[in-house]
Amino acid sequence: MPDLISNYKILPKQNLVIQYHKGILSLNNYIHFAKDLYSDSNYSPNLNHIIHIKNTEFRASFNDLNAYVEFSKINFTKPKHRYIAVITKTPNQIVIPTLFKMLGKKTSQTVEIFSTSKAAVEWLKIDIAILKEIAI
Repeated sequence: MPDLISNYKILPKQNLVIQYHKGILSLNNYIHFAKDLYSDSNYSPNLNHIIHIKNTEFRASFNDLNAYVEFSKINFTKPKHRYIAVITKTPNQIVIPTLFKMLGKKTSQTVEIFSTSKAAVEWLKIDIAILKEIAI
């Protein structure tokens, strides 16, 4: 699997951030990606997220996820409750988001895991037409 390629698109009108990741995803490269995202002038910690990881291979431990939750607590400025839809394809991809979902109970967010973009968009109650605007 190739090195990680990560992109995001902020859609303020939909109160949404779309993240797309492809390649080997580790805690360190995700934190670096998150810092770039958080520094974007259009970013708000109140935005909901779709995180597309169908084309990734995870390399993270439970301790890594605990570290990410701590990173999130430090970097979020008391956001309102937000929703994070994670789109996966393989059992390996489900394990890490499931652990994050459990750890995320310590933060003000709800994390759900989906196998299709359509199901994620419907759960977030966003117009399905958004799928045409973004390639996920």
